[in-house]
Amino acid sequence: MEHYSAVLLRRLNPYCARALEGAASLCQTRAHAEITPEHWLLKLLEQGEGDLTVLGRRYDWDMDAIWQSLLGWLDNQPRSVRSRPQLAQPLNALLK
Repeated sequence: MEHYSAVLLRRLNPYCARALEGAASLCQTRAHAEITPEHWLLKLLEQGEGDLTVLGRRYDWDMDAIWQSLLGWLDNQPRSVRSRPQLAQPLNALLK
């Protein structure tokens, strides 16, 4: 499974790969067992000037509300003592 995930990760452009690396760090800092799409989305938004930011401006998204919703969702996730978070199945599916 880990080798398969590595193959998927190599397909990402540098911007998305950097955000996913940040998502893994965020996940580990918060003691979450799995890196979820929400971790990744938060880090993509944090980097700014990517496709999501452009779409958000174009369609007048309330970025603060999205940001706060993501943080609230992460705050409610269970904590784990696992040393290294794994990719969650939904995130694996997105990367495919």
